[in-house]
Amino acid sequence: MDANSRKNLNVRISRSRIKRSINYKKILIAVLALVFFIFIFIQIVNAIRNVSKNFSSNKSSTIKNSVNTTKHDDEFYFSLVDEYVDKVKIANINNVLNSYNNLGIVKSSGYINFRSEPNENNTRSIIGLMNNGDALDILEWDLGNNSIYCKVKSGGMTGYVAKKFVITGDEAKNVAKKNIAVRAEVLVDKLRMRSEPNTENDNIVGTTYKGERYKLDTLIDNWALVYADNLEDVEKAYISADKKYLKINYCLSEARTQDLKSDVLNYYDNIGVSVARDYINIRKTAKASGTIIGKLPGKAGCEVLGESGDFYKIKSGKVTGYVSKKYLATGKRAEDLALQYADLRAIIKIAALRVRSGPGTKYKQWTTIRREETYIVTNQLDGWVEIEIDEDTDKGYISTSNNYVEVRYALDQAIEFHPDPVTKGPTTLRSNIKNSALKYVGGAYVWGGTTLGVGVDCSGFVQQIYKLYGVSLPRVSKEQAKSGTAVSASNKKVGDLVFYANSSGVVDHVAIYIGNNQVVHAASTKTGIKISSWDYRTPHSIRNVLGNK
Repeated sequence: MDANSRKNLNVRISRSRIKRSINYKKILIAVLALVFFIFIFIQIVNAIRNVSKNFSSNKSSTIKNSVNTTKHDDEFYFSLVDEYVDKVKIANINNVLNSYNNLGIVKSSGYINFRSEPNENNTRSIIGLMNNGDALDILEWDLGNNSIYCKVKSGGMTGYVAKKFVITGDEAKNVAKKNIAVRAEVLVDKLRMRSEPNTENDNIVGTTYKGERYKLDTLIDNWALVYADNLEDVEKAYISADKKYLKINYCLSEARTQDLKSDVLNYYDNIGVSVARDYINIRKTAKASGTIIGKLPGKAGCEVLGESGDFYKIKSGKVTGYVSKKYLATGKRAEDLALQYADLRAIIKIAALRVRSGPGTKYKQWTTIRREETYIVTNQLDGWVEIEIDEDTDKGYISTSNNYVEVRYALDQAIEFHPDPVTKGPTTLRSNIKNSALKYVGGAYVWGGTTLGVGVDCSGFVQQIYKLYGVSLPRVSKEQAKSGTAVSASNKKVGDLVFYANSSGVVDHVAIYIGNNQVVHAASTKTGIKISSWDYRTPHSIRNVLGNK
């Protein structure tokens, strides 16, 4: 190897060593950097753990007794968290308030009516309801002609509410700030409310409608658990949380749709309607000889749960059992009949509710009505509902405060009924009277009528039933109430007469006691002869007109 070649080789070796040295330095620097970042990462993780630990136990004695440095760090951290939460809360409140051009808030002890026109005397104009604390956008406050109404928008509806129940300005904003909460808003025409987070048919407890909002409790999988303040005896219910059906955000509660007549169908998944002239027997088993456990009145509705041979399994009211297919309409026919038969009803949500002679607490309380019954609505006023109790008595007024009453279109429901057991030997007079009276259930009510099978009023019905067995009674209930001897409620027997009084305390209605705390009576043109709880309204007196028989 000559001198030049040796020199070039040495240069290449030298350069190679320099490159290796540089590579080693780069590797060393990279390793040191990685170690440094790992160290920093560990410190950050430990810091987060410590802060999280301290945050979760900030009210414990451990934090209170910690060293000053840790305490000061926690206080600084908490102040940052509180500041952030406050900013988010304020932003949500402002967003909600800014969504209203002219905010109004309902202030009422019960619900008020949302009307399609400003007319208090037109029950058909009621298209929705608003509860205390509900929000609305005021479109027009002064309608002229000393109108008591203002024009508003709420719950996706435009209509009219009474001005005396609406607060505005700063007062409304202050109330609204307290009421803003996370709510579920319904986006589709209707959505089922269920007792469990699944789509089983027998767990439906109610229906929600487009635009309605319900305070959210929690989300479970694809279900929202909401406070079901629209349902009787149900605190919370599940509704589908699918984004196509539901929107969840901070908002105020607003108006809810007043059920229209067609909405009666929304309370059933598979509706059945009785086509019997009087009642269908509901049996415990799917046999003609099955034990009778209830009666489904003519024109009444039920949920069809299934079928077995010649019977449908149904649920109506509190009764679940089997009825003959012969007397039950289903499918499209049942839907058409439901729309024909549905009435606007007051559905009582508590055990007993006072009835007054006028729409206000200054009016006399003259009777009490029960949860087991529904009552036909004859007029709706803000805060009060006028109902028909019996054809031959005064109209009654019940308060809608505290949501003790639900007003909606509904069908009659089944009633629990247990006939006397069949025994060998002769039947008693009392049993015969009961059985004869029950034969006419579903018959027509005619004021002044005394012809069984054609039409009778309450006292005519009683007079003619007892006449079949040689018992003579006066024509009118007020005089009938003087017959026989007085009986206490605890000693009443089948065949005794139960009397009821009007708002003046004068007897104006009579019924026949049939046992099991039930009576049969000619109630009204709408319902005809029917079975009711013996105290469906407050009884005035009980009389034994049969003596020891």
